[in-house]
Amino acid sequence: SAGDCCYKLNWPKTECPYFYQMQLWSQAKLLGLWAATNMITIQPYLDFAFNTFAHVSNFFGFKVIYLGLYREKTKDCSYIYRVTKNLEYIKVIVRDGKVIGAVLIGDTDMEEVFENLIQNELCVSGLEDDLLRLV
Repeated sequence: SAGDCCYKLNWPKTECPYFYQMQLWSQAKLLGLWAATNMITIQPYLDFAFNTFAHVSNFFGFKVIYLGLYREKTKDCSYIYRVTKNLEYIKVIVRDGKVIGAVLIGDTDMEEVFENLIQNELCVSGLEDDLLRLV
């Protein structure tokens, strides 16, 4: 219940730039554990679990994965798509040459690749045209 009570988090963007709160059950469990941990001892930094937003679900038999700032819609973002009809849909959001979010639908087996690209903030500006062909 502690996790359900946590809303409107006001964490510094610098500490968790690719995480945001959606009040999902999975987030409630994480926030509950974090609240309990903080009741026992003061934590000097945020837990790694709050570094990047990630949600996994299943719709109509397709695995659906949301990573990072997958809903970002600003003028400074570019989008890379790969669509294979009835098999997969991949959308990658890039800002300043760095991957900041991704939507993966289907059995792409690329969730760890994009999670690492987001967390490590690697520059992919030279690869943007071939990024989804290489992976």
